[in-house]
Amino acid sequence: MGYWKEDEMLPERYELMRGRMESILAETEEILSGRAESVRLFGREGAKIALSLCDSYELSANGKRARLSEDELAEENRVFYGQVQGEAYEASFANPEYAVDKLGKTSGRVCSAVLAELRAMRPAVFDGERVSLTYAMELFVEVYNLLCDKADANAIRRALFYYVHDYCGEYQKAKMWETFKPENRFYYDIVLKESLENNRYLYLFGEYVSDVEKEMADFLRGLPEETIALMAGTYVDGYVRGFETMRMDFSKKQIVVLHTALGFERVTREAVRRFEALGKKVVLFPQDSRILFRRFGRPTGLYATAANRQYDYDHRNDLLLVLNRRLLDVLGRMLTEAYETVADECALYAGPAVQETFGEPGFEPKGKAAVITADERLQKLLVEKAVTSERIAEKYLPSDETSFTIIAYPVPSIGPKFQEIFEETIKVNTLDNQQYKDIQQKIIDVLDQGYEAHVKGAGENQTDLTISFYELKDSTKETVFENCTADVNIPVGEVFTSPKLKGTNGLLHVSQVHLNGNGYRDLKVWFKDGMISDYSCGNFDSEEENRRYFKENVMKNRDTLPMGEFAIGTNTTAYRMGRKFGIQQVLPILIAEKTGPHFAVGDTCYSHEEDHRVYNPDGKEIVARENECSALRSTDPDHAYFQCHTDITIPYDELDSITVGCRDGRQRKVIAGGKFVVPGTEALNESIE
Repeated sequence: MGYWKEDEMLPERYELMRGRMESILAETEEILSGRAESVRLFGREGAKIALSLCDSYELSANGKRARLSEDELAEENRVFYGQVQGEAYEASFANPEYAVDKLGKTSGRVCSAVLAELRAMRPAVFDGERVSLTYAMELFVEVYNLLCDKADANAIRRALFYYVHDYCGEYQKAKMWETFKPENRFYYDIVLKESLENNRYLYLFGEYVSDVEKEMADFLRGLPEETIALMAGTYVDGYVRGFETMRMDFSKKQIVVLHTALGFERVTREAVRRFEALGKKVVLFPQDSRILFRRFGRPTGLYATAANRQYDYDHRNDLLLVLNRRLLDVLGRMLTEAYETVADECALYAGPAVQETFGEPGFEPKGKAAVITADERLQKLLVEKAVTSERIAEKYLPSDETSFTIIAYPVPSIGPKFQEIFEETIKVNTLDNQQYKDIQQKIIDVLDQGYEAHVKGAGENQTDLTISFYELKDSTKETVFENCTADVNIPVGEVFTSPKLKGTNGLLHVSQVHLNGNGYRDLKVWFKDGMISDYSCGNFDSEEENRRYFKENVMKNRDTLPMGEFAIGTNTTAYRMGRKFGIQQVLPILIAEKTGPHFAVGDTCYSHEEDHRVYNPDGKEIVARENECSALRSTDPDHAYFQCHTDITIPYDELDSITVGCRDGRQRKVIAGGKFVVPGTEALNESIE
């Protein structure tokens, strides 16, 4: 049960709620006479969800799940998640569109959010925890009773508000416990101790298990030990190199948190063993879709394929139903209290080790008027919430004292050539660091002569962008660009800088790109003195919907963002892989950013670490660690950082040239006609050609 401790009243509250769910299902139409049919249906749907979760809890608490066969576990998994798939979702109150149609705008939105909150308790009950399930069932019963009594919509919304308000402290403390406490053993024990000889173990996490997870586990089960060791060793070694590169003492840190997809347990188990051999303790925890922690895009923890991405997208903003100034203040205070409960562990936290996946089917969400979106007032509250959360986190987890690593592998849904793509990805992830280090230094030697770069698109790509550089004071000891090899960001292959905002102007255009898990078509972003001045995309028929889509998911509800990074990707091997298999559009940003020049909007790569001195392999100090925004960190911290960093890449085939304007008046090409032209970089063109 981890953090949660049951008080003496909890068993009685749980049994009372369980009995109430059974009575809701038993109520006849005569008993419900006078109540709307939609209220009765809502009650029955919620009661069925709750009783399913109670059954799951009792299987865990009584130790009976261990006796269930794989087929029995698979059927239970299929039934629970099938409720939000296909036609079932279209006629479910968990679908805000259906709920609003049946119950009205405000009541429908709240009721749909309540069912989503109930469903989010599933991983907890698999861990043998019923406290939060009891809270969620009490919320559902309160809302159902209000509907039966024909209460007004505001009363129904207040029920959700007080649920979040009253329990946010406990939920946040529980979240901290499972994130940073090595005593969190439930998920660790599944990964390290359960048999991986068949797929039964996949159903023990409580997450949705699709063919992707099963096929991935089957595939890895057939790989030789040396391949598994190579995969795990690559990102564990990269993690260690990250500390070496930043000249931080790894020996002072004891806790590593792993984020990875289900199905990769052979690799995860080997990575855990390697970290433990280094004297570290590893924490594994599940992704969390409760209203306080719900996020759409890049998942965290131990995550699985979404049962229905539209369902996830529809509920991404449920917190907005109750977010106001009062709640925002409470959330901030409770977050500080939550961090205090794990302050000792935070001091020992080394950072996340992340293994991402790619190749999932593309997703462009359906816009629904029934789903709440942030108006100007809520956008400001969301920005303030993000700023406050980051400020508190930075106090307990200083960025200049932690590191990370990220690596990515494909999943079987990428297509029939999955095995070939997987083998090619291993090659991409294990390229020769030294070769790239030498080639990239030649590019940096040219870039360091410049005060700006001009990037021009090719063909239908309309990119026409000038990037202004930090001004070197001593070129013998300083450099503007970092020579990035395979440490924290695997694979190898980029040189990057924090641009000077003033003088950075023009249009960035990409025909297709995936950002934070969302697809964009015909994306255009305009910059004026380094700040986004306008934007558009071609995903929806309505320009308003297109702008909202980009603003919410990339700009994080801000009116503008700076260009936080300008980089030139050099991993033409990864580019070739994308072209060869036709998978350019599904490559994760981790790999895609290495396949052309890219531009990050948001914070710089050195966010919160500007005063930490860093050096390239040639010994030169990287001095372009801030811009005009992050320079405000001491005088105006609320406007120094933006809590986001999203890379947008122009692939080589959409690129004409990158030209450096040199301080001596020359114009030097780094790329011309889509090819590298700096002497000594010819090897990079072999893959392009």
